Amino acid sequence: MGIYEHVEIFAGLPVVAADNEEVAVADPGAVAWRISMEEFEAPPEEFQAAFEQLLQRTGPTGPTALIIGEWGSAYDSSFPYQLLIDNVSRLSGLRALFVGELTGEECEISWIHQADVTPLIEAFPALESLWIRGAESLELKPVRHEGLRELVFQSGACPPRWSVRSPPAICPT
Repeated sequence: MGIYEHVEIFAGLPVVAADNEEVAVADPGAVAWRISMEEFEAPPEEFQAAFEQLLQRTGPTGPTALIIGEWGSAYDSSFPYQLLIDNVSRLSGLRALFVGELTGEECEISWIHQADVTPLIEAFPALESLWIRGAESLELKPVRHEGLRELVFQSGACPPRWSVRSPPAICPT
């Protein structure tokens, strides 16, 4: 997969823009939902409102697969993982997550800010696939996760402390 186009299939599901009201989706779990701010400097409240609308549209268990594009100043501020963690009960159906699905036109991969993803992984025991694009400020502490089967980091470079000999530890049983 290149970084110059948005994915059209994620976790084996067709991608639907969360703000596209014209697309009728009978089964919200049968598609991967993509949420992204049109304005790259959108305030956090705008992303939070769009996220709330997505949760309302996808029902009580939320989406099965979620793709997050621009959250507002991705070049300058980390994705607000706490927003997902605070809504864990409304995201009980989430199995696949892609954070930072931005094209090079939207934000250079080396500029995409992330954060410590350890609390996210711990909060979602049913998560099977996690993709993160961008490694600026990215952290992952050793963690045990029974369900995670796919962990993908896409970056211009990994943080120096993540050498080839000592990758972050995810320990399935």
